[in-house]
Amino acid sequence: MLTNGCSLQAISINMTLVSRISALAVLSLLLLLSCVCSVSSAEIISSDEDYLLLINEQPPQQQRRPNIIFIFQDDLGLGDLGCYGHPYAKTPNLDRLAKEGSKFHNFHVSGVTCNPSRTGFMTSRHPASFSNYPASFGFQGVPTVTELLKENGYATAHIGKWHIGPKSSEKNGTYGIDHVQVIGGRMDHPRGKDFKIYDSAVNYLKDHHKRYNNTKPLYMNVWGHAAHMDVKPASSLVKKFSNVKVNRGDFIGSFMQSKFDRRGDKTNSMMRKYLAETHAMDSLIGKLLDTLDDLGMASNSIVVFSADQGPSSGAMGYSGGLRG
Repeated sequence: MLTNGCSLQAISINMTLVSRISALAVLSLLLLLSCVCSVSSAEIISSDEDYLLLINEQPPQQQRRPNIIFIFQDDLGLGDLGCYGHPYAKTPNLDRLAKEGSKFHNFHVSGVTCNPSRTGFMTSRHPASFSNYPASFGFQGVPTVTELLKENGYATAHIGKWHIGPKSSEKNGTYGIDHVQVIGGRMDHPRGKDFKIYDSAVNYLKDHHKRYNNTKPLYMNVWGHAAHMDVKPASSLVKKFSNVKVNRGDFIGSFMQSKFDRRGDKTNSMMRKYLAETHAMDSLIGKLLDTLDDLGMASNSIVVFSADQGPSSGAMGYSGGLRG
């Protein structure tokens, strides 16, 4: 997980207090503090036992709540980015975000499939605590981070994958979200599976800036489909990685080695496709970050990047040595 930020004031959060929910509660706390304390930026650094939340708080006369952009990708592995140690990945935009901000090394989601993980983020509740499965019944009156932010003056948006309620919930106003735009992926597009999602997110940023001119803070979910199976990017994207040949010694952990065993002669071609998928994803995120810069919003925005859970066993996602 990545976030941008700088630091002036520090608050230590002992992880024993939040381990029964998930570390996503720390992120939720960060978002709530941005409402209550007018935080302009923040940084989280992890150790084995604690998270250190570093907050840049402006003087009262200058207080301006930050925009918050939460990028959530699907089935991406801990080791799938260059900044997390992938030997072949080309992810310069996310690598820059990590260099200029913060990297999480001790971070846990609340489920190993799509909806349980998203439930944990949206509610800070363990998914098993709901009477009915949230993918089919929604959050059943439990407050969400988007509702709390909206109540505190934020414009709220959700663009991309949904999977946090039934089809009937995919509409403006659900969970306090002003603008809901559910978009699927397209595997064979030369700009990547999620190009429609990021184009829509860029357009929404421009519209929001034009309407409010930085006077109203924005919270926006940008939830992509990469690198969920099937991983079948356009041949023009795969071509950029045509020289990649997997050296098994470049990867640690039995999870990845077992993939190589199963795939045999298909290993190289599958790796090239996966690298193309993550590279295209990174390029789209770069356009989003550039838009924040162009609109003059970057200096007052918190950008958070995460995956909903670890990699699937069917694609070439790399767990960075973890079990999966």
